Amino acid sequence: RILTITPAPLTVAPRSIAINYLQTPVFSLGDIAFSGDDTLSVLAGTAVFECDYQVNDNCGTYEITVEGLSSANYDIIFTPGTLTVNPIYMNGIFAPYQNLVTTYNGEPKEHTFNTGAYSVNVSYQYYHESDLLGSAPVNVGTYTVYATVNTIDSTNYLSTVFDSSLTINKASLQGVVTYDAYYSYTYQTNPSYIPYRGVLPEQSLWTINY
Repeated sequence: RILTITPAPLTVAPRSIAINYLQTPVFSLGDIAFSGDDTLSVLAGTAVFECDYQVNDNCGTYEITVEGLSSANYDIIFTPGTLTVNPIYMNGIFAPYQNLVTTYNGEPKEHTFNTGAYSVNVSYQYYHESDLLGSAPVNVGTYTVYATVNTIDSTNYLSTVFDSSLTINKASLQGVVTYDAYYSYTYQTNPSYIPYRGVLPEQSLWTINY
């Protein structure tokens, strides 16, 4: 009798991986179903990976191939893997969204995001503590501002939210002069006002402490 042992089929493929845009992929072999207790040590040669992707290429899927391995006991079947390149947020593309400190003047205070050379739409949300405001704030206080910047490139970048703070400080009244007021005591309530000269910023009610 003649006993003939033929090589067993063995599928070898690159491990499918996902990276973010602008990253450099690192290729490796996927799991291999060896017979018995065999390991990678039964394979001769060096795995050589090929992929059309280059850093800065657009997001999408790319085929990874491998070759360069052989074995006396296995008939190797090389199959491809997949490289997936995902889009990224735009952190680092723009200048930091700096906090803004300004002074009350009775007008809405917008805290705009600097998009630099990019012509993209930006939408804003203003929060006072946990309350979402319907528009830019007017009154004294500290606000959290969220600027949603539309993507500069829908293939490789995602719309990104940047946050900052807006502080509106009290205004100093300048050019307003008050005068002494004299009242004679009566059983009735005396007037609770004093005369002044100057222009107060527009507001429904001002209080002068004296």
